[in-house]
Order: sequence, then C-alpha cells, then structure tokens
Amino acid sequence: MARRLEEEEGEQDDSRVIAYFDVDCFYAQAEVLRRPYLQDRPVGVTQKFLVVTCNYVARRLGVPKMAPIDEAKRRCPDLVLINGEDLTPYRAASKIIMQVLSRFGTLERRGLDEAALDITEEVRKRFSSSINVNTFQGHLVGNVTGNAPDILSSAEASPAESETSGKVEISQSREALENRCLSLAHTASTSAEVLRRQGDFLLMVGSHLVAEMREAVEKETGYRCSSGIAHNKLLAKLACSLNKPNKQTCILPSAADNFLRPLSVRKIPGVGQRMEGTLKEMGIGIVEDMQRVSVQQLCDLAIELDSSFIMHAVVSILHLSSIRDTLSHFLLRIL
Repeated sequence: MARRLEEEEGEQDDSRVIAYFDVDCFYAQAEVLRRPYLQDRPVGVTQKFLVVTCNYVARRLGVPKMAPIDEAKRRCPDLVLINGEDLTPYRAASKIIMQVLSRFGTLERRGLDEAALDITEEVRKRFSSSINVNTFQGHLVGNVTGNAPDILSSAEASPAESETSGKVEISQSREALENRCLSLAHTASTSAEVLRRQGDFLLMVGSHLVAEMREAVEKETGYRCSSGIAHNKLLAKLACSLNKPNKQTCILPSAADNFLRPLSVRKIPGVGQRMEGTLKEMGIGIVEDMQRVSVQQLCDLAIELDSSFIMHAVVSILHLSSIRDTLSHFLLRIL
C-alpha cells in the first residue's frame, strides 16, 4: 500500500518521486471550456469587486490576478468578465480532474485546482520493467552528468512544444543515466553516487509518467495543467510554478540547494506577508540568509506566530538547505 504523503513530508528520501499539479488559471479555463467562443479572448472571473483570476490572454494584456474590476477594465477594455461566485461548476470539474490523477498514485488535494501525488510506486514498476527511457520530459533544473549542479534556464533547455496538443516535447539526453542500474559491483565508496544516479533516473522515468498524466487530464477533461516533479512536495510545488502555462519542470536532488538559496522566503509555501515581514526584520530575505540564524530562533519565531504550518514550512526550508541539527530532525518527524 502506498504511504501517505504527509507522513513523509520531512524525510530526506531521494528515491521518492512526487508530482505536483496546478490547473492553469482554473476558474478562467473552466469558463472558456464552457464557452469555446472565448478561446482567444481575454477572460476574467469575478467575485464581489475583484477579478480573482484571468486567462493568459488577459495576463499578456496586463491584467493581474486579484485586481479590482475597474482597474482590470482600465488595463484591458476588451476583458470579458464572468461572475464566479457560484463554485458549483468548479467543484464538479475539480472532482473529475482529481479522479483522473488519482489513478496514477497517492493523491493529496491542495484546493480545487492543485494536488500533490506520490507516484513512486508506479515509477518503480516502470523502472523494474526496464522501460527504455534515457531523456527527461519537460524542463530540468540540475545536471546529472557533472559534479556540481547547474540550473538550466528555459533557453538552455531548448523547448520544442506543440501549441496544438499542449504536450511538452522537450528532451534532454543524459548519457550518465543510460546504464541506470550501473554495476552492483561498485565499491562501498561509490554507493552514495549509485543511489544518487538511481534517484535521478527515477525522476527521469517520473517525468515521462507526469507527461502522460497531463495528457490524460487534457484528453479526458479538457483541462491543461502545469506540473513539478521532485523527491519531495516542497520542491515539486516550487518546480510547478517555474514554467507556466501547460509545462512541467523537474528538480534533481543535487540541484535543490543551489535552487533554494537565492529564493525569496515569500516563495516558500506557508510564509505569508506577516511572516515575511518578521523575517526581514531579522535580516532574512532569501533562503540563504537562514544559515545565519539558528534553527532554535526560527522555531521560536514560528511558535510566537502560533502556526504549526508555518513552523513546518520553516523547518522544511532548513532541511532542504543543508542546515542540520537535532532539533530540525525532531521537528520534521512530529509536525
């Protein structure tokens, strides 16, 4: 039986494959699917006096999310506004999307339009069947061939995407993973490298599975999703937002540290405006700044703000940023 995602959130297990899905501009996409004639027009969904979301046509014309209706219309006079206060059709669409995704792994809903899935079991089945995979699908953060991780930009990845089907066609060859099992005769001194490469290959196989999942969702429901793939939920969620819309991104474990260090703390799930302000008062603006503050100070801060969720987020950041001590390991297991 697949293990629950929340039971392993804090564990440093590079052999897991977690996929995070975010339905692109969900409410707006739902309205356009119900009204195909709006496909190429700017569409915004309103609740009370705000445009809570809009499609990418509108965003390209300068309409932001959560903009006052008057401001949105000023920026885009042709904006089509649809009242979205009745959530019934969105809930119905969400249920169908989640049903499709749940066929592939253990699903944890994160709202109507987001979900995290542990797809490790299915990936391992494909791994065991000697599936012929030697490329990554989608964007890649990290380098499996070098000693130090390189963060590949979209330009470096040279994407070649089909606008008609929405299927990602990017493939990066990784010769170091072609012999995924390597040799079981490796000495003990190379065992860590063997495990790291095996973890990378599992993520590679996972990237193909995620491409299939996104294709299944679009084929069966009409909705397009962006996705992130990593060895834990936090990285998978962050990866999901890197290349939108209708794309997927994988972050390798060896690239996590370099990826997180320059990241604004506000980008971390669970860190809101109040937490961000307090951290800035402590001289913490990016994740790397946390290395100058003790784990105890940060945990005391989370307790002061009376939020176990924020504490979990903070400790997860510390864990992924190679900051270790007994307290962090303890908290990672009890939160």
